[in-house]
Amino acid sequence: MTRLARPPEIPLRERLITLMTSDGVALEDALIAIWNLIMLTIGFVGTELSFRDTQGGSIIAQQFELLREVAGQPSFAQRERLTHLALQNARPFDMNAHFSAAVATFIDGIAAQRLPPVLSSAG
Repeated sequence: MTRLARPPEIPLRERLITLMTSDGVALEDALIAIWNLIMLTIGFVGTELSFRDTQGGSIIAQQFELLREVAGQPSFAQRERLTHLALQNARPFDMNAHFSAAVATFIDGIAAQRLPPVLSSAG
């Protein structure tokens, strides 16, 4: 991953570009979206694998729970009211759920950029 290699031919990439462009995504935007999704995935995987304690536990999940604990203190609740309220009912940190939410948000963003459909002159 740290050195250049000849880009492989990936039929799935062609299929995705075909599907995306047929749904109104501009050709260049489709390619960039696929590339960005790959980077998003690499980022999540790298983060999950890099931030582990000596027992294999997620430091990110531990940090989230520590924030929840600190946010429960009255002085924090006064300074950061919205964070305090959000953490009161927040579920435990789940990397899979966060990845799914990031991908869904990413897809929604692509959908919002679609070109309007071309009306057929056939009637």
